[in-house]
Amino acid sequence: IRDRYQRRVHGVDCRSVALLGGQHRVDHSAEVNHSSAGTASHVAVHAALGGRSATSFDAKVRIDAAGGGSSAHCADRNLLLSPLASVSPSRPVLEIFADDVQATHGVAVGGLDGPSLDYLSARGIPVPRARQLLTRAFLSAKDVAPPPSVLSAAPLLKSDLQEWLRHPPACSDDPSAAEMGGGPPE
Repeated sequence: IRDRYQRRVHGVDCRSVALLGGQHRVDHSAEVNHSSAGTASHVAVHAALGGRSATSFDAKVRIDAAGGGSSAHCADRNLLLSPLASVSPSRPVLEIFADDVQATHGVAVGGLDGPSLDYLSARGIPVPRARQLLTRAFLSAKDVAPPPSVLSAAPLLKSDLQEWLRHPPACSDDPSAAEMGGGPPE
């Protein structure tokens, strides 16, 4: 999947959630140019990766000298659910040539941490269910939640997420498949 945004608009809001397993790969690419004052952009990707899946993120946000008063947010967040999953490369780039702007960018890659799983387990939640809950929380974060313009699709997205969490795609040699609660339905 390759997305490119080069329209002249007052703002861009690009949010993406990727649920990957097996040997699937998704490459995210975005380019935003703030060429006038007071524009806004939001580019955010959250990916949950199981099996041998992989993702990359290449985003460039540029604020030209005439783009004063603009705001830009660019983030790539990845949850590795398998030791065989990978994120490479991840490049959120900001080029700022104006004063008085608000701009953030970042990358996060990690797995589910032991203390969070232990906390839920100590409260009677089985580890596979705890992994599902933490993954759902990660994928439902505020910066990737559907904007009001696409809320009509939210129930469909939620049902897809629930199905993926119940039966995450797995690779036969993926040691995390059993921990997530199994592989595909039989």
